[in-house]
Amino acid sequence: MVENTKAGGSGFIFKLGAAAKDRDSLLQLARDVIDESHDKRTFAERRKQDLYANPTSIKLYSLAGLKKAITNKNLSTNDKLYMIMQNYINLETANNRTTPENALKHFCKDFAAKYPREFGQNSAQSLDLVLKSRGNSNSI
Repeated sequence: MVENTKAGGSGFIFKLGAAAKDRDSLLQLARDVIDESHDKRTFAERRKQDLYANPTSIKLYSLAGLKKAITNKNLSTNDKLYMIMQNYINLETANNRTTPENALKHFCKDFAAKYPREFGQNSAQSLDLVLKSRGNSNSI
């Protein structure tokens, strides 16, 4: 199921651009995106159902979201999350500080630690389950 949120694509691009240089700002934006969504699913619930979180999928869906934004179409919450995760990965991998897979793990762990309600984390065990869900057993 894809739901549209209030901000159109171009409005979100401005928000993303303002947050793109700071990991905490990207995490805050991810929290805001989930809070604004119509169906109120957490990040973990999205991962179990329809949010593919591996670096290749994130890059592909982030580009698709950017295309929607450029053509001024509404972005789904998942489109926005893909774009946020891609920016987080880009920030973490700048200057070869880490691999995209590890950067994605950092995003999930940082998001769960800072915003456990929006992440959908009830315990450390649930974080491990989310990191291994959707057939991403080797990466996350």
